[in-house]
Amino acid sequence: MARRGPYIAIILAALAIRVAWVLLTPDYVLVHDAVDYDRHAVHLATDGTFATAHGRATAFRPPAFSMSLAGLYSIVGTGGGRVEWARMFNALVGTGIVALIGVIARQLWGRREALAAMALGAVYVPLIEVGQAVMSEPLFALFLLGAVACALRRWVVPAGLLLGLAILGRANGVILVLPLAWAVWQRGSLWRPALLCLLAALVVAPWSIRNTLVHVMSAEWGWLDRCGGPPRGPKLKSDDYPTLESLVTAWAKVEADMRAFLAGLEDEDLDRIIEFSLGGPTHRVSLGNLLQHGAVHAVHHRGQVAMLVRMLGSVPGNFDLVLYDVENSVPAPT
Repeated sequence: MARRGPYIAIILAALAIRVAWVLLTPDYVLVHDAVDYDRHAVHLATDGTFATAHGRATAFRPPAFSMSLAGLYSIVGTGGGRVEWARMFNALVGTGIVALIGVIARQLWGRREALAAMALGAVYVPLIEVGQAVMSEPLFALFLLGAVACALRRWVVPAGLLLGLAILGRANGVILVLPLAWAVWQRGSLWRPALLCLLAALVVAPWSIRNTLVHVMSAEWGWLDRCGGPPRGPKLKSDDYPTLESLVTAWAKVEADMRAFLAGLEDEDLDRIIEFSLGGPTHRVSLGNLLQHGAVHAVHHRGQVAMLVRMLGSVPGNFDLVLYDVENSVPAPT
């Protein structure tokens, strides 16, 4: 216990410094990215879905931090004091970062170096400043350092799972897949890095694929509604489509409605001005441009889904438009 005493003392000091920082800065105001994270968390805690300032579903912010805050808000409430609780949560996360700095330093060098690294982390002002804000960086760093610590031990399963959570915290975490795969690699055996990559993909892909597809379907139907097609109603929720079959069935109806709407248009209809609002001022855009936007939007997300499917070891199929045209063209006369 005596040998653990200095570690415990530094961890407690790091926590005290971060809590004191929060308490001494009561005038903290949410700005920029923090506004989004807080808004997503409130919406998740109250309605179970993400939303932007325009009231639309979004995957613009990675989900890990917002979902963590939503869990906190479901306990402490979404009233005016929630921001201070969110900052306290990040103070705790920041303390975990200091602890993991010590773990990694101990693994690489030794006890003395670990204590020195922890002491520096405990009082490092930029780390304290970022850690007291309602931002995703501290949770991302915690997951990432945990993955690194496990990879150095060649604990493949927790390393892969924590890497997946880090990617869900900040998308740029994906650049560390190869370095961590190399870290768990051992004497030419490929099963360790392969398993790490697979576990990380399994954490990320199911959430992303289903939610992205529902978002695309909801957006397509929403734009069809604005253009004069069948009304969609509220934005679609991912939880309402728990299986692939339920998603395919719903999308078949949306596609049929879209084809019927397009079949009833004349060339001059494409210049007709459509007025719509995204929760703010009214916009005026031609029908043709809105339909084009809906198509381009779907292509963008289809590429994301194709990448995620490949991460899971499957082939998404060929998306070349010319091949679609060839398959559906009338054979040339002989």
